Amino acid sequence: MTQSDECWRRRLVILAVAMSWLTGCATSASDVGNFEACPPVDEYSQEFQAQAAQELARLP
Repeated sequence: MTQSDECWRRRLVILAVAMSWLTGCATSASDVGNFEACPPVDEYSQEFQAQAAQELARLP
């Protein structure tokens, strides 16, 4: 096997891995029906956020 063959093999592996990652990002069906790609974002009150920040600051 030549160095050129090894280079092409490496490129094909990288391309295959990249394509498999991109396939996981497909969201074309996310706006069809009740399927949602991302969970809903919870909104917290300012008081709750302040309390959480104080508790976080007290952690060792």
